[in-house]
Amino acid sequence: MPTRIWRVAFLLGAAWPLLITADGLRPSMHEYGDVFVPSGLRQNPADATGGLLQAGRQAIGSGRVLDSLSGLVLVGERRFVTGLSAEPQRQGLEFGLFPPSGFLQTFRPTTPFFGQTGIAGTTIRGVAGERFVARLVNPSPGEGLRRLPPAAEHEQVVKLQRFGTALLVSLLLSENTPIPIEYSHIGVAESKDGSADVLEARGAGGFALRLYLDKSTHRVLMMEPTVRLEVGGPQNAAERWRFSGYVSRSGLSLPKLILIDFNRQVGVEWEFSSVVVNPPKPHDLQTPETR
Repeated sequence: MPTRIWRVAFLLGAAWPLLITADGLRPSMHEYGDVFVPSGLRQNPADATGGLLQAGRQAIGSGRVLDSLSGLVLVGERRFVTGLSAEPQRQGLEFGLFPPSGFLQTFRPTTPFFGQTGIAGTTIRGVAGERFVARLVNPSPGEGLRRLPPAAEHEQVVKLQRFGTALLVSLLLSENTPIPIEYSHIGVAESKDGSADVLEARGAGGFALRLYLDKSTHRVLMMEPTVRLEVGGPQNAAERWRFSGYVSRSGLSLPKLILIDFNRQVGVEWEFSSVVVNPPKPHDLQTPETR
């Protein structure tokens, strides 16, 4: 799809060039397709759910590769791309997906952000079934993670299960997820760049998201969750993920870039530099019997 993103360069302070898009974001130099308008959804009288899932999964990888997938690790960088700083805040990022119930997210030390250095140690958080995982690697003196009360720990488990489910659904159109989900084809959406088939994925606890699949390539171009998944942006702001730069890695076609915005105000961008397929299950996700 051709990109229709308007950029204006301007100077702030000591001649630092910034890039601002029509959406109010600053997504470095990467480009994303136009936004699909949910209000433009038109119903499709025929139930095409099964055919769309099959076409979408074929666009991701062969049935043999997807059926044998026991784990997926994505390594890269997380950037907070507001229009307020010439250099976005950066973190090393790693997502470990081990379906159906294992998920780890790792954030490595941040770059300075408005004069603050952030956490020096590497933070690892995740879930193994219903068990919450959290630890800090190589902390600086005085740093540590406090033990959460049971209610707060359960809340973290639910959030991480939702996040892991959203990644598995968006990247792999998987049904082998921490939150069991069901897909349904709900229509066709329009943008300036063209049309997209819309799949809805629903699960327990009010979990739901919409996937917008390119009509010609069947790749996921955009995802809208009904619950907040990423950190950042105003409270209660609508969240939207946009996918770009698909590349083939280890037999899977996956996006290199994901831009997340909140009411088109503040953005977070993930850029993945490497992917590991079927790695050993991390120690954090193993049960005492299997360690």
